[in-house]
Amino acid sequence: VALPATVRPRDDDDDDETDWAVARLRENVALDVAAAVLELRLVDVLRMDAGKIYDASASVGFATADPLDDDSSALEGTLVLAASHDPADRQYIIDTCLGQVHQLRHGPLLLGNNNDDDGKRPDKGKGGGPSARELDAVLEAIHNDRSESLRRNSYWAGAIVRSYLSPRFKGDLADTYAQTIKTRDALTDELRNAPDADRLASLQASFDFALKNHQHDPNIATTTTTATNGKKKKEPRAI
Repeated sequence: VALPATVRPRDDDDDDETDWAVARLRENVALDVAAAVLELRLVDVLRMDAGKIYDASASVGFATADPLDDDSSALEGTLVLAASHDPADRQYIIDTCLGQVHQLRHGPLLLGNNNDDDGKRPDKGKGGGPSARELDAVLEAIHNDRSESLRRNSYWAGAIVRSYLSPRFKGDLADTYAQTIKTRDALTDELRNAPDADRLASLQASFDFALKNHQHDPNIATTTTTATNGKKKKEPRAI
């Protein structure tokens, strides 16, 4: 399932180009975290509870976006949900994925650890907004993954390319990369340390805004829905 995802354009409240670029990067990081929470939820509901899949993935991408050469335009991309399943379960998988997207956007926030006696969410399969337990698990995984990635040449090669392609690049790759890491760390620290009500509400708001162009449609086709802003596609740019 692919749904349109949007990162906001620059507006009059942005003091300067740097503030706008960093704000856009923060929103992208928040979307990555929200997608990881959704992925965890889908595995929980579709695999652990229903036994319908082996694994699932959720990711936000902007490979189809126009270059970021127009500050007044939103950055258009896609939220892609994928899972291997029996063809007979296709509609059930689609309905469940879209239902969980709707719940994470609009459902009540699940404060505290929200666990029952066996450690599972009491509302599993019924939905609900993001939970503190899910967010903490995702933030821990992000920390561990980056610690491991820093040892790989492929990580650094990708970081160099993304820094060069970023509209934040002003001639110094090291400065651009440092700004990226500083912004990511600042946001994840906020999501880790803020009161549950504040951090979950912030995450839900970012997810809801990004998917504002998506309407819940139970008949949506799998893998064929793409995001567009009505323009011809150009070479993508990194954030």
